[in-house]
Amino acid sequence: MKRDKDKQTFLESPRRGFVSRRPARTWEEALAVGNGTMGALVMSQPKEETLILSHERFFFPRSSHVGPVHLAPHLPHIRQFLAEGRCGDAARFAYDEAVRQGMPEENLLPNAFHPAFDLLVGMGPQGGVRDYSRALDFETGEAIVRWTNQRGRFERRVFVSRADNAIVVGIRSLDGIPTDCTLMFNARPAERDRFGSDRRFASGIRSVEIAAEGEWLTYRSAYAVAPKGYEGVGRVATRGGTIANQGNVVCVEDADEVLVPIRIVPLDDARESRVEETKRSLSSLPQDYDALLERHAAIHGEIFRRVSLELDSGELGSGEDRDLPSEELVERASRGDVSPAFLEKAFDAGRYMVLSSSGEWPPNLQGVWTGIWAPPWGGNYTLDANVQAALSPALVCDMPECLESLFRLVESLLPDWRTNAERVFGCRGVVSCAATTGDSGLVPGFNVGWPLVFWTAGAGWLANAFLDYWLVTGDRDFLARRLAPLLKEIALFYEDFLVEDETGRYLFSPSYSPENTPSNGDSQVAINATMDIAVAKEVLANLASACETLGIESEGVARWRAMIAKMPEYLTNEDGALKEWTHPDLADQYEHRHVCHLYPAYPGLEADEYANPALCAALRRAAELRLAQDPKIQKGFGLYHLSMACSRLGCPDLAWRALRQMAEEHYYPNFATAHNYGRDIFNLDASGGFPSALVEMLVASRPGRIDLLPGLPDEFEPGTLRGVLCRGRIRIEELAWIGKPVSKVRATLRSETDQTVTIRLPREIAAIRADGDPARAGESRLGVNCREVRLTAGRNVVLEIDLRS
Repeated sequence: MKRDKDKQTFLESPRRGFVSRRPARTWEEALAVGNGTMGALVMSQPKEETLILSHERFFFPRSSHVGPVHLAPHLPHIRQFLAEGRCGDAARFAYDEAVRQGMPEENLLPNAFHPAFDLLVGMGPQGGVRDYSRALDFETGEAIVRWTNQRGRFERRVFVSRADNAIVVGIRSLDGIPTDCTLMFNARPAERDRFGSDRRFASGIRSVEIAAEGEWLTYRSAYAVAPKGYEGVGRVATRGGTIANQGNVVCVEDADEVLVPIRIVPLDDARESRVEETKRSLSSLPQDYDALLERHAAIHGEIFRRVSLELDSGELGSGEDRDLPSEELVERASRGDVSPAFLEKAFDAGRYMVLSSSGEWPPNLQGVWTGIWAPPWGGNYTLDANVQAALSPALVCDMPECLESLFRLVESLLPDWRTNAERVFGCRGVVSCAATTGDSGLVPGFNVGWPLVFWTAGAGWLANAFLDYWLVTGDRDFLARRLAPLLKEIALFYEDFLVEDETGRYLFSPSYSPENTPSNGDSQVAINATMDIAVAKEVLANLASACETLGIESEGVARWRAMIAKMPEYLTNEDGALKEWTHPDLADQYEHRHVCHLYPAYPGLEADEYANPALCAALRRAAELRLAQDPKIQKGFGLYHLSMACSRLGCPDLAWRALRQMAEEHYYPNFATAHNYGRDIFNLDASGGFPSALVEMLVASRPGRIDLLPGLPDEFEPGTLRGVLCRGRIRIEELAWIGKPVSKVRATLRSETDQTVTIRLPREIAAIRADGDPARAGESRLGVNCREVRLTAGRNVVLEIDLRS
């Protein structure tokens, strides 16, 4: 970010970030900073500032874990109901039996994610404020608020350090004027809202202790149940001036600069304080804001800069638009003017939000931020679309550090997933829960309307991220130690769970397509959800392939391939669309937010125009019919899923329509995203999904093939994408496309291994040169829009391609 040091009045827009001319009106519009473990929402008020602080581990503890009830002995009875078409009776029977066994009658979601506490900063008598601006620099992870009053220009800066695990606040005058301010910790207000924050706080927090002593601020809190709690410690260091205490407040007078490092610490036992230990650690940090920022930015910035997207200005003038306030860019997008500047900033913002909220665990529904005590759905890790959407850019945008947080979470839950498989289904292997707070993977309670206890595809869907890591990196140790064992446990479940119908095909019963009900049905529990079939096929096929690569389990490979041959064949409905339930008696319901039956196109790789064109046609029709519904039905994760699938299916107009809907209705003025249409409910799904969908429009890959510009609409501006990763151990160092519609493409590829790949374009290739030589790109049996290109390990290959009009 440009920082003229002394001359500039307004903040300029960072090249990779945004500037705003107004403070946050609600916590959802605050500037979000984080290091994955801790987060801060900067409300950006010049006089009376609030920073809402949080920690990834802060979920209200449960008094006890409600594990899965023992439904396995009753599975034949449930299957009989389903075979008779009595799906509602099957759900009611399972629920009644669970209640009889002691499950509470209410639907049980995991306990809620919650804020830690607030830092309140008062700036003393200021007079009128003018020349206000705030900015967020995605490249450094720093939020800045700047304003002018009758005394001069002042600035507050905030970031959350990856290097030092501290929230760092800096306050200074830009004109050398002595600064007065007050600082205090405070419990986050538990206001009455539609989610019940007041009740959650009252029932969840037993005690709060707040203190100020000398230069130190402390906050201690204990939960109402369990011995757990947490602490926060902040040190107020000044250059010049004096410090005094007034109750719980640290008062600073005549300081040249104020520095406040803060750390939040979870406690397994709230009676065992770590305040003194934390004080010693914070005291060892340099009392120099810029030095601390430099240490953090070196880590954060290196990850963030690996990938970039630049769009040419064209008729929309993104060069000038890049400097517009964020609220104006977002407002224009809401009116249909989704400019190149908006797309660039949304692309960067999404990667920034995912990076800043990926720590030991992955981003939850809120990332690592919340301003309320009872966020919707508890702010948990929802595993039937949301975590997958949030983390979708981690690998393709070269942030594997973020993906590792998901791997840790999944592997930590496997013991509980084994319990789920055994108690609910009487099977070996694993069955995931649909949601977790990280402390338990047990299937929670359920009710008749939401029988997620019968969802069996979750572990396989999550394993898709492990699979992609292997396909992109070629890490054989990861394949042997992490991917293959996980796939084998999932396959064990299928070996025990699947039964044959009268034709010898497998039957998925019970089955569940998140969170939809057949239009002619009375329950979400059903038979042969298409997603269940697609995930099972993917797991078994990739397990067999992994074991062949490793030279193990030859008998298992034969068994798993035989199982694939017995899978139900997908069905197409009367509209020509892939059916969501592969059963003749179950009718599709188009008006729904989930699109899990598109799994063969995304995130799976089963759908391929050359191998199964009929499946691709049915998938295209299914996506088209979903996008034809009322946009208010769609959620961020569903639009991302639709856009990704449509790009892979070669439907640029549909891919762009889904992406535009996200841009028009799911962005706050701070480039954070909402779950619902109309900017409702702060949520990270679209933050992660938007950059992933943009990349997929430009590059799609599978082992042995790279599709360039598969989802790019004709009206899209020319531009350049750099640094994305492809399956097959290939990096796109640079991809540039020229013209509207595209007429020329320049791509620089770098492979980690010697290989020949197919390069596919959306139209016929008129000419192609590899490193200037037309002879190095051979004809392809796949058609006139494809060429075979030889790549040498460790060397860049530059492709210059002309497309026929």
